[in-house]
Amino acid sequence: MLLGDFMKTRKGIGYYIKFYLMSVVIFILFMVYMGINNGGLEPEWITSLAVLPLLFTAFLFLFDRIFEKIWPNKKAQEEDEYNTFLTEIDQKVNEELDLSIEDFRRLRENQRFQKALQQTYNIFKSGGNEEV
Repeated sequence: MLLGDFMKTRKGIGYYIKFYLMSVVIFILFMVYMGINNGGLEPEWITSLAVLPLLFTAFLFLFDRIFEKIWPNKKAQEEDEYNTFLTEIDQKVNEELDLSIEDFRRLRENQRFQKALQQTYNIFKSGGNEEV
């Protein structure tokens, strides 16, 4: 679902809007330069102005999405692994303990607990067993 994830891209829609506007400005400057050198503007250039910057932006977006799938960002991949770990821990805690929402809120705000949870994840990632 390529377009469904459009707003979730790492670079964001603002990046692509800036790229589009920059390519329009560069193309207009090129048209002015060619118009001065050739003695006037040609009608094909106006059509190109409407199409080319949009195509450049679309290709940039598509290549960004394709390269993101081929070579995922290591930090994003680690965050996904950590979120998966947290989900598993949450399910085990819900099964074995009877904690209220207020208890979860206190644990989320407790810095010592968060640090211990991060250390547990690091141990688990480096080859710890299920009991950790």
